[in-house]
Amino acid sequence: MSVAGLRTAARETVSGMPREFWWLWTSTLVNRLGAFVATFMALYLTLDRGYSASYAGLVAALHGLGGVISSLGAGVMTDRLGRRPTMLIAQTSTAVSVAVLGFMQHPLAIAAVAFFVGMASNASRPAVQAMMADIVPPKDRVRAFSLNYWAINLGFAISSAGAGFIAEYSYLA
Repeated sequence: MSVAGLRTAARETVSGMPREFWWLWTSTLVNRLGAFVATFMALYLTLDRGYSASYAGLVAALHGLGGVISSLGAGVMTDRLGRRPTMLIAQTSTAVSVAVLGFMQHPLAIAAVAFFVGMASNASRPAVQAMMADIVPPKDRVRAFSLNYWAINLGFAISSAGAGFIAEYSYLA
């Protein structure tokens, strides 16, 4: 495919989406910029803090379990409280819990906060998906959900690379 063909395909993929969709897309991207926590938690716990690989695996599992549980709870929250309040609560909780995790010292506190980080970081997904279904016309929904998936992966990729450079300096940073 030629360069002009690639440009045309890219333009057709991203054009025509409502402005509100792009705000949701951006919020998903920003939310996923915090996804480095799961990737670097094992390194932080074993190399920086001196915990065993078993403990790091347990903490990672608790983080994942929090995400599974919050997907169900946040879906109910989205239906009962509304999409915007759920997103606001979820994204604020994500920022706060990620910041708090770096200051935890006791192994039980680290595990509990990692569980909460997993819950908070996944809690906005049902609200975002419901809002996309509300905002995007039916004919464009498959494309919208695909673009949102790109935001998730792009945010994770950027955060992992950035966190790797920052971890060379300090895990707390």
